[in-house]
Amino acid sequence: MDQKIKVTIANKEFNLVAKTPEIEERIRKAAEITNRKIAAYSGKFATKTQLDILCFVALNEAMNGLELQAKLGQIEKETREVQMDIASYIENEGK
Repeated sequence: MDQKIKVTIANKEFNLVAKTPEIEERIRKAAEITNRKIAAYSGKFATKTQLDILCFVALNEAMNGLELQAKLGQIEKETREVQMDIASYIENEGK
């Protein structure tokens, strides 16, 4: 069931729709994390504009996403290798 929610990011309120309670929770956590990062960057770069700060946050999140994708790719590769080792072991056990 769709749930209308409001979240505030960078002192701006957004009306959103969450399809499930889990998605609502994720949206609220993401907004909270984003606001914390905005506050942290604002403290480090007090002379930068709000747009500059938001760009830093977006860049940081994109870098985190790429890092996670790389880690997932490595895990998938290792999983395939283990699966091949198990299949080879089972095949050789039967001989």
